Amino acid sequence: MDINLIQSKDAFSEHGGGITLDSLTTHRYDAQPYREHLAQFEAWWAEALNGHADNRAEMWKDHDYYDVEQWSPEDAKVLEDRGQAPLTFPIITMMVDWVAGTERRTRIDWDVLPREDDDVKGAQVKKEVLKFVSDQNGAGWERSRAFTDAAIVGVGWMEEYYRSDKFDFPVGLRHVDWKSMWWDPFSVRNDLKDCRYIHRPKWLDLDYATALFPDREQALRNQTVAMYGLEQEQMELDGTMPQMFYGRGSRIITHGSMINGLAIQGARQRVLVIETWYRKIKPTKTMVAYGEDDYHGKTYDPEDRDMAEAVSTGVVSLVDSVAEEVWVAFWTPGALLKVQKSPYKHGEFPFTAVWCKRRHRDGMPYGLVRPARDAQDEYNKRRSKILFDLSTQQVMYESDAVDEDSEETVLDEAHRSDGEMRLKPGALSSGKFVIRTNEAKANGQMEMLAEAKNNIFEASGVTRENTGQSVGDQSGRAILAKQQQGAVTTAALFDNYRQSIQISGQKTVSLTEQFMTLPQVIRISGPDGGLEWIKINQPKLDPVTGEVVFENDIARQQADFIVDQMDYRETIRMALAESLFELIGRLPGDVAVQLLDIAIDITDLPNKNELAARIRKINGQVALGKENSPEVKQAEEQKAKEAARQQGLQDASLNAEVNLKMARAGEAAARARQITVAGKRDAIDTASILSRVLPLAPAADRLFHGPAVQTTDAHKPQLPDMSETP
Repeated sequence: MDINLIQSKDAFSEHGGGITLDSLTTHRYDAQPYREHLAQFEAWWAEALNGHADNRAEMWKDHDYYDVEQWSPEDAKVLEDRGQAPLTFPIITMMVDWVAGTERRTRIDWDVLPREDDDVKGAQVKKEVLKFVSDQNGAGWERSRAFTDAAIVGVGWMEEYYRSDKFDFPVGLRHVDWKSMWWDPFSVRNDLKDCRYIHRPKWLDLDYATALFPDREQALRNQTVAMYGLEQEQMELDGTMPQMFYGRGSRIITHGSMINGLAIQGARQRVLVIETWYRKIKPTKTMVAYGEDDYHGKTYDPEDRDMAEAVSTGVVSLVDSVAEEVWVAFWTPGALLKVQKSPYKHGEFPFTAVWCKRRHRDGMPYGLVRPARDAQDEYNKRRSKILFDLSTQQVMYESDAVDEDSEETVLDEAHRSDGEMRLKPGALSSGKFVIRTNEAKANGQMEMLAEAKNNIFEASGVTRENTGQSVGDQSGRAILAKQQQGAVTTAALFDNYRQSIQISGQKTVSLTEQFMTLPQVIRISGPDGGLEWIKINQPKLDPVTGEVVFENDIARQQADFIVDQMDYRETIRMALAESLFELIGRLPGDVAVQLLDIAIDITDLPNKNELAARIRKINGQVALGKENSPEVKQAEEQKAKEAARQQGLQDASLNAEVNLKMARAGEAAARARQITVAGKRDAIDTASILSRVLPLAPAADRLFHGPAVQTTDAHKPQLPDMSETP
């Protein structure tokens, strides 16, 4: 248990109200109302202990099998007395490690999506902030540890909490050991919506506990126990001690250092502090306002001015209902230490469970180990038996086959691989002395041994083909079918894991909105190692209204945490990727390029996201789920602007060409008019000349019909001298 919730005096006064350390001294936790609260917590604690006792014993055994502690002391002692080694082979461990390793190699991706159109940018900023939160908390490793717990014992736990230390990151996420969690045994829902309470006990040193609860020092001292090891503490909690001593046996040594009269060196004074988160039921009023999404379905708070005004104006109406509030209490058996309302606005427990399988009878969890335990026992015992059979042999002899004085020596030598025995004459030929080995018996055991090993894998749902161990001469299609069978069988575990990450992510979003309210610069690391910086909650002055507004205010926009679907079946994904690449290779080039990014996405190539992004950029594609992202919208707007610019240039070019053709046509028309005018002028001039020379026409006719013209040159005609012609 971490007492972060009460380490800071202002941890609750600023966030969620309730009782602060300053006001603890004003509350008398020994008064009657608080004694009733304590009685309820103790009743719930006893109920959880009894409800979980049997199954937790099995869970401990499941974890022992994973830790290769698979023989009970009694069975091991029987084998050792027989001279037979209690061999252990960690096949279960290998099977669980394959499932856990698959989760680590293909961790779930998630996204933050906006609820409304104007929340798109805020959701993108919040996604980057949550990735920073995940990096700060090592969320991937913490979730993997919870997943491994679920695979082994049936349930793993994560905690989403607030760090009150001002020098540390405010939002925390971590794995919680399954042994520390006790929940309402009547709860059967995976999301714990029907869970009334959750206990988290922790043994603390007395001085540390009194520093946390200084006003309850005497009550803590009254419950102090001298502890000498973790095993004793766990025995106290799980009730694995004999019932007559449980709950009171160790308190015999409360203020001393004695166990059964023996002094304990280094015993520590420890006290059990139990942290109980519970749902408190109270009558309330719910707001009903159809068409007003801001109010409809919310719990009415008369101190909220907006709600009160909405009710007074008749915008909304109130109906009687019952509401649940989450509270937290710290107590030790016999004394209440602190109780207050939960500081978290999300109204849920700060714990998220990862489930593997749950028993239908009572909802108790179990993992992959439990169905395989019997087969693992059979395998271990058969291997021990085979080794014993191969290491031993039977000797049958008649009394007259050996000398009586050397009988013991002969028998010792008969069991040695290099033994030397001297028998009476004819003892071997007559069959009076026979040494029989157990090879035939061992061969039969080997066949059963193979069956036991197969049963371990089949009981867990992980086939040997999933781990890369093919059985016999199998075709590739048969191996793929067996791998798919194992993937389908373990799909429920991974589906429950996705649900838990969804629930945990929503709580982390709420904590981020609630506690990351100060201006801050967030460092974001890209897939290629590049760094980006995002400023959140930055105050700016609005020049229009003169008011201070906050840029990238992550608490203002509403968003949802969404888990992406992912195929955990590594071998199946590899086969699908290979088949897809083969199909793409047979398609036309222009079609194949459009499908290449999808094929890259399902591979395990390094920097595959960057590779797929570059392919989409070349093809002008958008990744699935990113159609409404700010970057895509900005790129579409830029593309539209560029298309409009190109269209404008094209229109201008067409207009210029039309104008040029029209100008040329006008010029041709002008030239035609000029030619027409010049022709008319020449015609007029010709007519004027003709009118003047018309009297000369008869002479011209005579000359035209006169004698032939004399030439002095064969090539040049000599014109007649017309100077003397009247």
